[in-house]
Amino acid sequence: MPPGIELLHGNAVVVEGVGITGTRGWRVELEEDPDAGDEKVLRRELMYLERGLSQIPPEVSKKIVALHYPPFNADLEPNAFADVVQKFHVDLVVYGHVHTGYYLEGYFNGVEYKLVSADHVDFTPVKVA
Repeated sequence: MPPGIELLHGNAVVVEGVGITGTRGWRVELEEDPDAGDEKVLRRELMYLERGLSQIPPEVSKKIVALHYPPFNADLEPNAFADVVQKFHVDLVVYGHVHTGYYLEGYFNGVEYKLVSADHVDFTPVKVA
C-alpha cells in the first residue's frame, strides 16, 4: 500500500481520537446452504473483527466498525458480528452489501447502524463521525 494508506481488514487505526476497524464480515445465514456458506470464512472474519477491535485503545472518543456484509440476517436478527460489536462497546457500524430489501439503520442495543451501499445512498459520501 502507498504510504499513509492503512488496510482495516483486521487492523485498527485511530484518527483524531476515533478508533476505526473493519473487515468483510460474512452472511451467517449462508451457512445453512453448504454450497453458499463457509464456516472457515465466518470464523476468520470474526477473528479479524475481534483483532481489530482489540487494537483500539480504551481512551478513544468513539469506536467505528466498517463491514461489507450487514451484521444481521435476512430476518433482521443480529448475528455473530453484532455480538462482537456489543462485546467491544462499538458506537457506530457502517455496512454495505444491501442493494434492495432488508436493512437496519438507526440505534439498536446502543449501537448506531448506517447502511452506506453506494446505490442506497445514491453514490453520495456519507458523513459517519
